Amino acid sequence: RNATAPGFDYCEHSQLAAQVGADVLHRQKAAYWANGFLLLRGLFDAEEMSILKRKIVSTDRMNSTVLPEVQQAVQEGKHSPFKTVFGWNNVDQRDIFAKVSSSHKVLDRLSCFYDDEVYGFHNKIIMKYPGFPGFRPHQDHGYWMRTGARFPETSAVFVAIDRATPENGYLQVVRRSHLLGTYSNVQWSSSLADTGMPPAKWKQLQERGYRAEGFSLEPGDALFFTGNTIHLSNDNVSPGSRLAMIATMNTRGNSVDPTKNVLGYPCYTGRPLERVVDRITNEDLARALPDFSPISDPACKAPGAKPDGFRWAVVQGKYELV
Repeated sequence: RNATAPGFDYCEHSQLAAQVGADVLHRQKAAYWANGFLLLRGLFDAEEMSILKRKIVSTDRMNSTVLPEVQQAVQEGKHSPFKTVFGWNNVDQRDIFAKVSSSHKVLDRLSCFYDDEVYGFHNKIIMKYPGFPGFRPHQDHGYWMRTGARFPETSAVFVAIDRATPENGYLQVVRRSHLLGTYSNVQWSSSLADTGMPPAKWKQLQERGYRAEGFSLEPGDALFFTGNTIHLSNDNVSPGSRLAMIATMNTRGNSVDPTKNVLGYPCYTGRPLERVVDRITNEDLARALPDFSPISDPACKAPGAKPDGFRWAVVQGKYELV
């Protein structure tokens, strides 16, 4: 494997290609770029997701950080979907969550799709408990471009931990919206944690025939989508949770600009990310967790770095818009 050689074909030369066939990866790549997303059933199995959920619900830092903030916002009548997110940037580790984001089923597939090495950029758990809010229509690149990612190559892999249904606010995506360019995100209400693409732009797209498609998912199903794919979700009006993990990946050629990288998102290290091939097992529950730092790579953060268009602060161990 010499991924730096001219003309190297990531779809042909990987462990995943040997397992599923390069022709399958080429077809998936074509579908991904035609639609802006790719649905893969059973990327992980239900047992793996059950173990991952046990880790989440037993990790006090996740629950004590997210739940009180969202519950307070709901009581105050505020729509604050970004408060349902528990995210971290130091993702290149050997913890239980890295067995998702560093899986060869993720990395080899995205290297094929982007014709480049990919690396872990950001991980998050969407902790969508009953009564918790959904997300406004938005593109991820609308956020990442302001913190140093030049191109919309910060792709997302949404992995269902719980079953996702219309009632609990399943993920919705807008087919072919990745061809529309990038919209800057704005506030939709008085809550700083309530942002998305401009409402007037969203209305115009709907009038032009663009529609959000929802996907019912079983635990372990995954949606891969581009940085410019518009996506959204509704509130969870069910009696159960809708937990999900989103692994955000970046490409070697899109390594962030340190002068705008205010949070120290990881840069490409110069070496391919080690692939994880093992299943998630009960033994992984004992693995050390990352420190959940909002600043991952001080070396990739220039002194006085400033993002474009908005300001961040670290509040009680989380980074938030201010």
